[in-house]
Amino acid sequence: MPFGPGAPGPVAVHERIAGDAEPDIRVAHGGDAVVDALRRARTMRQGRTAAVAVTRDDWDLVAVADLEEPLPGYARRNLAIRIDCPRELREQFGSHPKFSHRLTRAGILDGPRELVADVRTARRVLSVLAVGRRAFPHRPAEALELLRPLVQGESGGDPEAWAVCAQLLPTFDGTLPELVTASGAVATGVAG
Repeated sequence: MPFGPGAPGPVAVHERIAGDAEPDIRVAHGGDAVVDALRRARTMRQGRTAAVAVTRDDWDLVAVADLEEPLPGYARRNLAIRIDCPRELREQFGSHPKFSHRLTRAGILDGPRELVADVRTARRVLSVLAVGRRAFPHRPAEALELLRPLVQGESGGDPEAWAVCAQLLPTFDGTLPELVTASGAVATGVAG
């Protein structure tokens, strides 16, 4: 149902999904209801629906529940690929190579250091770091620790290097450290 002033009434369901059955698990709200929904997940869809209901306040409860009795695989996978899933809980879920591969495919990395060092497309990395300042204020320091010496050594206070970086960024296909290094090298070649 739409909400707000002047809402026109129910929205028509698109014909592609009109015949789909609702998931068996309703969105649970808070504490034990969330854990119960995770425990009942028997399909990927149910696992996804139950994992979406987990809030920031529920992570500790989920971790304890998983230690008491491991959650179903569908629930674990959908919890682990959430960007806000605590690292310790991901580690608790296991380190089987197949599980690790699924996390990597979903874009889940160990942290900002791995993001900066390994992920290609510097522009995308910068976008993630920009969001990270607000979403995970304690984590970007890890990326800065890796980038600060490189930036100071390659670009520092050289406006030419920063101009080259801005020009290369939209189409640069390498990692962020590669972009910084290339920008410094091009600027040095231009100035020299």
